[in-house]
Amino acid sequence: MEEALSAVRRGSGVELLADCVLDANAAMEALLVYQDAPPDWDRPAAVTDFAQKAAAYGAAVTRCDAMAPALSQSGEFRRLVDGVAAALAFVPKAIAARDDDLIRRVIIELQSFDNLLALRYG
Repeated sequence: MEEALSAVRRGSGVELLADCVLDANAAMEALLVYQDAPPDWDRPAAVTDFAQKAAAYGAAVTRCDAMAPALSQSGEFRRLVDGVAAALAFVPKAIAARDDDLIRRVIIELQSFDNLLALRYG
């Protein structure tokens, strides 16, 4: 239902924060493939895919932040957006260390922020 309403709005040239949050949710869904099976460190393409999916999620949340300048002053919204950025800062560290556990923890944290974004602003 939400996706259908979003499609109608976008088809009319109107996009709301809720639509952006849907995009962020989709990017998070793509990243979840690495929650139980971190990238194969011996396959550079898999590591690159993980990094790109993490970056795509970050870009989606950053776009949502830019769409909601009034919310940028909201403590709740700011904590979510800043929390995503802080969690994503661990991605390069996890890749450099080939740390499967850190990747799982980062994804769990990102998923928590994503769920809160969807519940509150989606």
